[in-house]
Amino acid sequence: MRREYDFSRAVRGKHAGQQFRVIGDQHTRKNPTEELASKIQYGALMLIATVDSIDGVPIRLTEERWEHIVDRHPYMSSYCDDVLDAVTDPEYILRGHGGALVAVETLGRQKYLEVMYRELGKRDGFIITAYISPKLDKSRIIWRR
Repeated sequence: MRREYDFSRAVRGKHAGQQFRVIGDQHTRKNPTEELASKIQYGALMLIATVDSIDGVPIRLTEERWEHIVDRHPYMSSYCDDVLDAVTDPEYILRGHGGALVAVETLGRQKYLEVMYRELGKRDGFIITAYISPKLDKSRIIWRR
């Protein structure tokens, strides 16, 4: 019997950035970029868009992550382009948890769009979540425009 873990689960925890393919009782590590390409080819993972971060790393937004964002924050449904723009041209980058980065774009007075993403290397990254926050934690700023 052959099973594969969902790609979005493989990027969390101590094995972040590595895909695991489970075949019986054997666990073998697989290159995450190759696994992503094969899943897109077979339609298991829909890619909405890919944008470059300020470091030039391609950051992808998948349908699964967008559904996660909208399910948890329904008000975000009309902000897809803003989420991508925040990663490409943020006003601030904050230090996130577990190696994640948070791109911040000001939407108005006391209204900040925060997009959490992770760079897996120089050639791959993904958006984790996005939300609107009333405050900006200035102590976590690591880069500003």
